[in-house]
Amino acid sequence: QFNIKNLLNDLEKQTGITIKLNKNSNWNFYPKIYFSNDDTTIYHKESSLLISDSKLEIVKSYWPFSPFYFNINSPLINVNGIEIKNSSINAIYKNDIITFDNFEGDLIEGKFKIYGKINLDNKNYFDISGKFKNISLNTILNQLDIAVWERLTVKLSSNNFNINGYAENKNSILKSLSGKAKISGSAYLITSDEERFGAALLSILVEKLPAIAAVSKSVNFIINTYGNVPTSIEGVLDINEGKISSKNIDIKNDYGKSSLI
Repeated sequence: QFNIKNLLNDLEKQTGITIKLNKNSNWNFYPKIYFSNDDTTIYHKESSLLISDSKLEIVKSYWPFSPFYFNINSPLINVNGIEIKNSSINAIYKNDIITFDNFEGDLIEGKFKIYGKINLDNKNYFDISGKFKNISLNTILNQLDIAVWERLTVKLSSNNFNINGYAENKNSILKSLSGKAKISGSAYLITSDEERFGAALLSILVEKLPAIAAVSKSVNFIINTYGNVPTSIEGVLDINEGKISSKNIDIKNDYGKSSLI
């Protein structure tokens, strides 16, 4: 027998996710069991997940072993300070496994679309693939209180990425996260006339102070090659147990090229 309270309570026990129904719900029992609520709040304290003002739909056939189909639409999802807008989630729940057929939304000036699975019976192990476009790395680092880049702007895209790990809590996600992403994007470094003058001065001082030759060469290359010039980024990011490494990432424009190996 379909009981929405039992279903939501079981989901909370297994995942820590709480679904609060803020309005009266709608039911339809033919030809399938259909449940909907136009105002739900979904949150998870451990990961600081908050889905606000969402519309929730749950569909199930009368066959005893049939899965539950979830559709969630929300204008705003907040995960640890990062905002996802205009999101749509289509998922299936069966045998303690949540399968995301589609999860898409707007993320920091860009968009993403993912699919994958979460195994609730195995420490919330997840395996997710998908793509994203024009995501601002600056805003993510700023909202996570990791770094503030005032003069370097970086936006990234990927047509194919995969990540996996365990989502028991925030720490387990960070420690177990692994995956790979083929990325492309853009970068723009703002430099001033004073900095260009300083770089030129370093070049002159090299004759008197040979010890600063390496520093002068590096500073001149960065400022003269990438300063105030649109630059492209392309390569592969590897993630292994929470540690990110680069693989043959090319940073180039009409004036030069660098590679991170």
